[in-house]
Amino acid sequence: MSDSPELPRDLTSSAITRLVIVAAALATCTALVLVPGARGLASQATVELLDNASTMLTFFSLSLLLTISFRSMPALFRSRDARVTAAMVGLSVPLATFLLMPAMAGPLHPWLAAMLMTVALTSAGLGAVVALCLAPTRAGGLALLLVCVGASARALSVVCAEIAAEQARMSWFLVGRGLSTLQLAASFALLGLIAVWMGTRSKVGFVTVAAVVALAGIGMWGVSRGASPEALRWQSWLNGALVTPRPPESYFGGTLPVLLDLVALGLAFGCALLPRSRETLPMALCALCQGTLDVPWRAIAACAAAAWLVAHLDVTHRTSVAPPSGASGG
Repeated sequence: MSDSPELPRDLTSSAITRLVIVAAALATCTALVLVPGARGLASQATVELLDNASTMLTFFSLSLLLTISFRSMPALFRSRDARVTAAMVGLSVPLATFLLMPAMAGPLHPWLAAMLMTVALTSAGLGAVVALCLAPTRAGGLALLLVCVGASARALSVVCAEIAAEQARMSWFLVGRGLSTLQLAASFALLGLIAVWMGTRSKVGFVTVAAVVALAGIGMWGVSRGASPEALRWQSWLNGALVTPRPPESYFGGTLPVLLDLVALGLAFGCALLPRSRETLPMALCALCQGTLDVPWRAIAACAAAAWLVAHLDVTHRTSVAPPSGASGG
C-alpha cells in the first residue's frame, strides 16, 4: 500500500476552488474600488452598506483561505519529504499568528507590520522554493517568488522614504523611488506570467486574457477622465478609488499602478473560468497579493497559495515516481 498523502476530496473540488477565487476577488474589488470610490460620490448610507459588505466578504474569504491552508497540512505532515514538512512548519507559524490578530483591516503598527512581513515572506518564499523543484508547479512557484520580490522592494522603499523625510537626504529618496520601481516591475512581470499561463491553458484562458486587457484599457480611459467636470459617474468612481498617492512614487509615474490593479482584478476573476488545475488558485491569489504582504488579508492569501502549491507538489511528485499499476516485479 502506498504511503503517499492524499489531499481531501472537498479540497480538490473545482467548485471549492472557484468559490475561493471568486470570494477573494470580490473582497479585493470591494475594498479596492467600491468602498473608496463611493466616498464623496454616494450617500453615507450607501458607503456604510458597502463598507459592511466589504468586511463580510473579507472575513468570508479569510475563512476559506484558512480552511484550505489547514486542510492541506495533514497530507504534508504525513509526508516523508523533509523539505515539504519544513516548508509546512514555516507556513503554520504565520497562519496561527494571523488568527490571533484582533483586526484584519486598517493600518498596522510598524513593528506588527514588520513581523507580518517577515513571517509572510518566509512562508511564501519557502513555498516558492519547493514549488520550483518540479515542472508541474514551476509557474506557481515563480509567481510566488515574484510576489516575495515585490513585497521586499515595497517594504524597503517605504523605509527609505521615511529615512529621507527624517534626514532630508535626497539620496535616500532616490533609492526609495528605485525600489518602488522595482516593486512595480515585479508586479508587471507577475501579471505577465499569469496572463501567459492563462492564455496557454485553453481557448477560454486566451479569450479571458484578451477581455481583461480590453476592459483594463477601458478602465484606464475612465480613470483618466474621472477628474474632469464632464466625467461620468463610473469614471469619477474609478478615479477616486484608484488614483491615490503611493509614496515614494516610482519612476513609472502614477499610471502603471492603476493599470496593474485593474489587470490583477481581471485576471483573478478570469482564473475562476479556467479548467481545474493545481496552479489555478495560487495564480489567482498571487494576482491579488502582488507586493503588499504587509496587509494581513493579502499576507494570508500568499501563505494559502504557498500551502496549496506545496501540498499538490508532494502528491504530484509521488504520483510521478510511482510504478504503473500494471507493472510487476521480475
